[in-house]
Amino acid sequence: MLYVAINSAVERGVSEQTIAMLLLFPLIAALVTFSRQVIGLVGFGMLIPVLVTAAFLSTGVFAGLVLFLVVLGTATLARLVLKKVRIPYLPRLAMVVWSVSLVILLVLLVAPNLSIDKLASIGIFPILLMVMLTESFVETQITRTWSTAAMMTAETLGIALLGYGIVTMPSVQNFALSNPTWTVILTLLLDYLIGRYKGLRLMEVWRFRKILN
Repeated sequence: MLYVAINSAVERGVSEQTIAMLLLFPLIAALVTFSRQVIGLVGFGMLIPVLVTAAFLSTGVFAGLVLFLVVLGTATLARLVLKKVRIPYLPRLAMVVWSVSLVILLVLLVAPNLSIDKLASIGIFPILLMVMLTESFVETQITRTWSTAAMMTAETLGIALLGYGIVTMPSVQNFALSNPTWTVILTLLLDYLIGRYKGLRLMEVWRFRKILN
């Protein structure tokens, strides 16, 4: 039934790529859940890795990584500069977002001169997704240590890159389009199985290996 509906929608002009991504985005969420529930990675919650993966799908890995590093680097520098400014958290965060937006604008203006066509042609959608990282990153820097913030950033990036690698595999996309019903059911089953896992996280096993031994 779902397969027939998808074929009908494609014949009417709906993009196969869009349909494939909609079918596979829940798989990315399942991957994030697995990384937290079973492996023990933290990252920036559930939504941010999925959004970063979506941004990579729009920009490609190279341009996405450049954008990712620009956003986080600018946010860190802006926070250090504004650290001595005695204003509440939200206005300060707004100034950080202002800084990030301005730097991204400068990067986009310079990109054509550097012959970075992929970066120069980035749309507003992935940029907004990356800017959404700012609040989580700044909040982590404030409430936790720098090393923790760096580790969470690396974990988020790693999960996003892994998700990007999985959903861009032609075999995975072909399976999702050819078997949409099974894709939906198997993803839901995977979520359930992850939720049923009650054992130690793999990171905890490694951390407490001496005690366990």
